Amino acid sequence: MPRTRRIPTRTASCPIPTSPAMPYLRRRSRSATASRPSWMPITRDGTAESVLNGDGFYGYYRALAKRVKARDRKPFDPAEGVDILLVVGMFLTGFDARTLSTMYVDKPLRYHGLIQAYSRTNRILGSEKSQGNIVCFRDLKQRTDDAIALFGDRDALETVIVPPYEEQARRFEEAVARLREIAPTPDAVDGLPDAEAQAEFAKAFREILRLRNVPSSYSEHDPERLPLPPQDFENYKSKYLDLEQLRHRDGDEDEAGPLDDLDFELELLRRDETNVAYILALIATLKAAEGEGGDAGERKVRATRKRILDLLNGEASLRPKKEVIEAFLAERLPTLGPDEDVRDVFAAYWTEARTNAFVDLCAREGADPGRLESVMQPMLFTAREPAPSEVVETLTTRPKVMERKTVISRILEAIRRFVGIYDEGLGDFDAS
Repeated sequence: MPRTRRIPTRTASCPIPTSPAMPYLRRRSRSATASRPSWMPITRDGTAESVLNGDGFYGYYRALAKRVKARDRKPFDPAEGVDILLVVGMFLTGFDARTLSTMYVDKPLRYHGLIQAYSRTNRILGSEKSQGNIVCFRDLKQRTDDAIALFGDRDALETVIVPPYEEQARRFEEAVARLREIAPTPDAVDGLPDAEAQAEFAKAFREILRLRNVPSSYSEHDPERLPLPPQDFENYKSKYLDLEQLRHRDGDEDEAGPLDDLDFELELLRRDETNVAYILALIATLKAAEGEGGDAGERKVRATRKRILDLLNGEASLRPKKEVIEAFLAERLPTLGPDEDVRDVFAAYWTEARTNAFVDLCAREGADPGRLESVMQPMLFTAREPAPSEVVETLTTRPKVMERKTVISRILEAIRRFVGIYDEGLGDFDAS
């Protein structure tokens, strides 16, 4: 159990779960042998390695490290991971797991040992994780300051330690005020006078996205007390995504507008659980509700349809697919027969839409379908985009030297858009 001594400015609790599968380590006595003790369980992941000799213990360590790092992999299988790891000294140095975000400390750490231990939570994970979270059950404030001062410069404390929650909340309030100055309401975004004003709104809302993720790691955080109500946030987000898509529309490629060079950082909006498979489950619910009839059925239909449309408008990963899914809802779902399966019909509709879009892409750019498909495949498995030379090889007619850069850039953008619509963010839905 954690001791009751805490840093005065913070309170925390650390429930420690128990599990019959938790391995226990025992000191080796002089009479101990290398055979597996009766108390050591046999498991598939290597944790049944005997810890009574060096090789066996190293196998155990590697297997446990692999399970701790399992959350770094996509997709993540919960059965392969570890939710909480109790340690004394091991794993506090020389071990990295980017998704590890919180450490509960009940140990008199100091100097390099303290810095090393804290750093286990400090591996940055893109825009999803900008800092680690340390919860202390001992008063380590002075030791932390001393360690940072020793290994950093005199201003290191301001860089290494994130500000108190009150400071983070103040920054968020200032960002919201700045956003309201540009667009007092979400509808006001539609009336912005020019592209420069639209870019200013996009920058202001992007700052909201950056700051919004930070306070959530504080125990004092209460989302209901934020100065930007959840519904306003969703409405602003929809306008933000409208502008992001606006820059992809065909126009004068030689004249870049204020939005073209702006990084919208859509990774701040992505949520893994919201994908085409999730939308398809909602569509199945919608179809079932239409057959229920009565007031209750109608209310369920309206609520489910609204949920689908809100997700299509508000989720960055679904926004590119909005046109295809809305077309299915309007054209095919109403004609669905009683013996037809929603999933099968949707898969056929999706495949046909993808095929038609791919044929149009090849015809528009003068690309050979087989070659273009082959250079697009690696994007799905390795996230590697085609090299410029590979793009040129897909074309039936080579572009002129002066046009080469523009043509390659246009085709790469068309490929990204196509993959983003039809191939990415599908979840367990398979249209093949």
